Amino acid sequence: MFSDYEQAAEVLRRQVIDATGPGTILHDFDARLDFVADALDTAPGFDAESLEAEEEGRDVEDESPEAEEEPPDFGLWQPLLQEFFPEWRNNLKFPEPEFRDGVYFFKVALGGPWRRIAISAGCDLEDLAQTILRAFRFDGDHLHAFNVRERDGCTVRVMHPYVDDAEVHTDEYSVGYLPLEEGQAMDFEYDFGASWQFDVKLEKVEPPTGRGGKPRVVESHGKAPKEYEY
Repeated sequence: MFSDYEQAAEVLRRQVIDATGPGTILHDFDARLDFVADALDTAPGFDAESLEAEEEGRDVEDESPEAEEEPPDFGLWQPLLQEFFPEWRNNLKFPEPEFRDGVYFFKVALGGPWRRIAISAGCDLEDLAQTILRAFRFDGDHLHAFNVRERDGCTVRVMHPYVDDAEVHTDEYSVGYLPLEEGQAMDFEYDFGASWQFDVKLEKVEPPTGRGGKPRVVESHGKAPKEYEY
């Protein structure tokens, strides 16, 4: 949902440029937008009534089933607007996540101290979280979350299983589906009050051993800080 017409226009501008290349010159782009208004009224994902209400400062409650649906895919408007933007030929698409089997080796740092952890792809992020906390001798009696940057650039916050309104929980996200390449990292936050911040970097993925097994700490450097000062 766009807050105003200019935002909608800017989204269209970026979609066309992304599809045709950064050097694209869009002749009379703004003039062409004048012809798009009627088309947008019927475009999926564009709610003209709510847009008007928002501009006027009114609240609109949408109780329709569509209100709970996922946002439309990138490029969904292309067939509708192709007439006005002939330069828009292609759409950026991201592949569906694939499971990558193997044994994942993470270097987990809390400031200076760090631990190297090996964990199989079939384990979930809750297994990884508990291994991290045990490795640093934390009690583990607080909530936690991983901040995972997906392939489309969006960051997903994978939350402790006890967080009811989480988009996804740590015990629902397998390590093998992480969108990380070797050398890339994600954040792990423990205790949202104290906000302990761990850097979790993927070092390598070795072929699966076929034995499964529990996550383990394979190397440890530095003394972990105390979770509590008393």
